[in-house]
Amino acid sequence: MKLVSVIVPCYNVEKTLERCLNSLMDQTLKDMEVIAVDDGSTDKTWEILNDYQKDFPEKIRIFHKENGGLGSARNYGLKEANSYYVGFVDSDDYVEEDMFEQLSSRIYADESDLVECNLVWEYPNHKREDIGRSFSSKEDFIANGRILVCNKLYKLSIIRDHNIKFPVGTRYEDIPFTLHYARYMKQYSYVDQIGYHYVQYENSLSNHQNEKVKDIFGVIRTTLSHFENASKKEDEALEYFCIRVLLGSSYKRICKIQDASLKKECINDTWFHLNELFPDWKKNSWLKQKGMKNFYFRHMNLFLLKSLSFLFRR
Repeated sequence: MKLVSVIVPCYNVEKTLERCLNSLMDQTLKDMEVIAVDDGSTDKTWEILNDYQKDFPEKIRIFHKENGGLGSARNYGLKEANSYYVGFVDSDDYVEEDMFEQLSSRIYADESDLVECNLVWEYPNHKREDIGRSFSSKEDFIANGRILVCNKLYKLSIIRDHNIKFPVGTRYEDIPFTLHYARYMKQYSYVDQIGYHYVQYENSLSNHQNEKVKDIFGVIRTTLSHFENASKKEDEALEYFCIRVLLGSSYKRICKIQDASLKKECINDTWFHLNELFPDWKKNSWLKQKGMKNFYFRHMNLFLLKSLSFLFRR
């Protein structure tokens, strides 16, 4: 059994796969395996994976499956993992050579259930560092944490014991997976250094928005289903997270939609789902904390959502 398994879903990534795999083959952590899952690629992805397995037979295992999407490929990798901890790297991204040594050292030393590091968002013409912070409690992480899976290590035993999976066929897979996991987390750790390079392209999903932004509503409902019989503190933290997503990151994506009619429809749907799922959301205790972000949330209404949408269209 390895200390760490790193799952790499691959779909038509012949142009970026070698950079990704090189960063994983060069890791200073030796007690780890890479599980690369070819999700029905039609380019040279599978040939590249075969070459790496021949060159690094002790470091990488490769699998081929019919196309099922990112969540399906990650779930496949989870079934094949044979380790104490598991991480995820997308095949068009890359990592610092000591990322998994730093993460595994910290999660082991702290006897924690989840550890994360910082990352860099790399755009065609600029970079943006994403610097996090440590969290004082599970509820603090649920309310305010970064849900991206690729800058973290998870305990594989928790994933399997609670049947935690990625949803299939939708965007925003990281939300239900990480928050479902966080419900069973007792100890959290943070490495204050950049380890992950999250590469964005002109044709990335985040740069071209359409009706698929509505996937967030189903994803939130799926996430809520994982919190049945949760404590009041967990419920309130999750409610605040959903407020933060619907009025924050999801709203910004909606504002980038070019079709004015679709944009209006998505804004109306956002307001409807927020108030249907959380009719008393303005009473949330996390929302009462000071700060411009919470001031914005507390005073938001449907008229303002429509009126301010032009501010975030780029």
